[in-house]
Amino acid sequence: MFQTIKNALKTPDVRKRILYTLLLIVLFRFGCFISVPGVDTIALSTLTSRGYWKYIGTY
Repeated sequence: MFQTIKNALKTPDVRKRILYTLLLIVLFRFGCFISVPGVDTIALSTLTSRGYWKYIGTY
């Protein structure tokens, strides 16, 4: 398995695609922590704590 990964990283095109994919995953994970303007976080946490999400139909 490690030999396959090592061989894949030797190819410049595959290495570029793998690094690009990892960069997008990291950016997405950091973006999850940015709050959206205009969303009342207290009201949102109240909805989730009371269990109203099952009535809205989203999880």
